[in-house]
Amino acid sequence: LNNLGELYFAQGNFDLAKKYFNSSRKYWATNLGKQHAFYLQSSINLAHTYLVEKNADSAYYYYEQGINSSYKTLKKIFEFTSENEKEYYLQNIKIPDDELQSFYSREVVKGSAGKAFNLSTLNRNLILTSSTALKSIVEKSKDSLIISVYQKWKDVKKQLAKKYISTD
Repeated sequence: LNNLGELYFAQGNFDLAKKYFNSSRKYWATNLGKQHAFYLQSSINLAHTYLVEKNADSAYYYYEQGINSSYKTLKKIFEFTSENEKEYYLQNIKIPDDELQSFYSREVVKGSAGKAFNLSTLNRNLILTSSTALKSIVEKSKDSLIISVYQKWKDVKKQLAKKYISTD
């Protein structure tokens, strides 16, 4: 269904594209749940279609639906997976953060004030939660080699941060 929506979108038949994206979205919500990547993709495709039609309010609604489901999934996954599994997941899911930031900065939609900031904060919180969990695991390991490597990693991270903000 989503592929048919993409076909109609490419042909410029936005009414049929929306029909199939919406059908796809409902199908995935019913059969796999709203946290599934296919639901996210159908929501984002609907947002694109509404954006092309210059309907920013509807585009905003579907962007929000997609990104909310995506972050709920990320939060669940990040609670129990290893760093390698998190990395693999993030490489294989398309979270349109840049697209959303661009949308929020271009379109003035009622209720969207501060959304770009909130999106950045969500990302920062995911990283912080992951880093905190890693620190806890390392400290509980009582393994001097692991603790030493972790400390070196923290030192390099600090050096990179200083270079990043320096004006030299």
